[in-house]
Amino acid sequence: MKKLIFLPAILLLTFNAFSQPAFPIDKETKKITYTEVVEINRTIKKATIETRISNWVKGKKYLAKTKQEPTSFAFKGNIVLVYPSATTGKNEKGVVEFICTLYPKDGRYKYVISNFKHNGINGRGSGGDLENSAPECGKYVLPLGSWAKIKAEVHKQMPEIIADMKSNIVATSVAQKKKNPADF
Repeated sequence: MKKLIFLPAILLLTFNAFSQPAFPIDKETKKITYTEVVEINRTIKKATIETRISNWVKGKKYLAKTKQEPTSFAFKGNIVLVYPSATTGKNEKGVVEFICTLYPKDGRYKYVISNFKHNGINGRGSGGDLENSAPECGKYVLPLGSWAKIKAEVHKQMPEIIADMKSNIVATSVAQKKKNPADF
């Protein structure tokens, strides 16, 4: 009788270990995409927002500027992760890279974060695009449980990165407003 009670619990835990987080998926590209238009203040000019974006990126080790165009800033980001190896008792390290593009305008900016791709450090166990249900390198090199853990960690860290971005850009406007209220 006790065995029958534990069987559903074990099945539920196994299912949860391999379940995929509910990432936001773009309808057109079918890629994981975090996007939003962030309203700051209608009187703040585009150039000021561009400066704030540049200042935010300067302090972040996980972001590197790739290009700046008249209408946007593009950054390459990465999240370093540790997860269980295919070899019992060992851990692997990998990096999930992504592209963060910001489109500043007067009083607001839009961010688009997409193109998530996992690469194993030293080229071992690269899972590829996070949209994949199974890793590109195969489940024997990168177990499905580890693949699920990688996705869950990215799903957990992205809201933190986005909140950091928003708070830094908005906090700058609050700090500047206190210093020079005539500019706002």
